Amino acid sequence: MISLGHSKQGSKQAEFLRCCNCEQIVAVVAVVDGKLKGAINSECLHDADRLGNPHLVSYDTLSAEQKKQRWARSWMPLSLSEPD
Repeated sequence: MISLGHSKQGSKQAEFLRCCNCEQIVAVVAVVDGKLKGAINSECLHDADRLGNPHLVSYDTLSAEQKKQRWARSWMPLSLSEPD
């Protein structure tokens, strides 16, 4: 089982999930328009090369509201659960 830590960065609207063993960010989640949305770090997938070239994004110049608008368009809906 992988142990995940979490932190907030930048505008503190999103929560970054990182592997406690290697410190790699594996995913990011946020509530957008009342719904939980998220994205994974494709570099953490075994077959990441099958996805094609990664799309690198910098949110540094976006306002908090612009970030949420972008996440609403590009992140996937998700649900999280704790293991038994």
